[in-house]
Amino acid sequence: MTSRERINLMTEQRLRFRNIFIIILAMFGMLTIKAGTILSADENANLKEAANLVKAVEQKYHSTVYFHTDFIQQIYPPYTTSPSAEATGRFSFAKPCLMRWEYRSPEEQVVVTYPSIGWLYAVKDKEVQVFDTTSFYKSVVAKAFLKSILESFEITEWSRSENDPETFIVDLKPKGDDAQIARVELVIHKPDATLTRITVEDQAGTKNVLIFTAQKWEKSFSQDEFVPSIPRDVAISTDRGESISYDEFMIKFKEKKGALDCSHESAIKK
Repeated sequence: MTSRERINLMTEQRLRFRNIFIIILAMFGMLTIKAGTILSADENANLKEAANLVKAVEQKYHSTVYFHTDFIQQIYPPYTTSPSAEATGRFSFAKPCLMRWEYRSPEEQVVVTYPSIGWLYAVKDKEVQVFDTTSFYKSVVAKAFLKSILESFEITEWSRSENDPETFIVDLKPKGDDAQIARVELVIHKPDATLTRITVEDQAGTKNVLIFTAQKWEKSFSQDEFVPSIPRDVAISTDRGESISYDEFMIKFKEKKGALDCSHESAIKK
């Protein structure tokens, strides 16, 4: 594989989880409406309880310092019931906006994101791609979830799980036109306001699913988890295909990591 082909592949892998990345900024299972039982007409007409569930999840996020979980990520092409791709790993989130994805399979990779910079490290190939995250954090959807989901999304339907009466499925759609997202489905365990699954469906009908297991909420974290930890001899490139040295990458990281206010911290506090 040529260097350019590897860069293109890494870019494709990074963009593949872009929609989930946007949703997970502020949040901390099979994919189908059939998994739940639709509530009665009276219950479905009154969506207050569903809205309260979503607000409870928001509040849990707003009050957290550090969160980590194992995950399964699945991609469903349009009109299919079996995933075309599946990955497993560990996800970490530190307030207000640091994220780390450790993919264990199908390929060992590490993705770390800050408000203005991120990098994808392909461990086996010893290659790193550095990319700008500004558009991710400043997207309309990201702002909505960082401040209030229900200001930008409306609840279209909700259902109770057949397997667990304390688990609810909440369907959301953007209140305005969105070029990327057509629908979001949240599976919420009501007693502890915990998300067990997030599904993002794009305008083409492709579904990107995250299933969370072994979730843990902590009061502190180590900053070391979110700083570059890569060998000096790795091949490093930007998403424009430009090669840079390890030292140039570290300078870029120090310049762009910022004060970690995410440009949205004031909104979080309101």
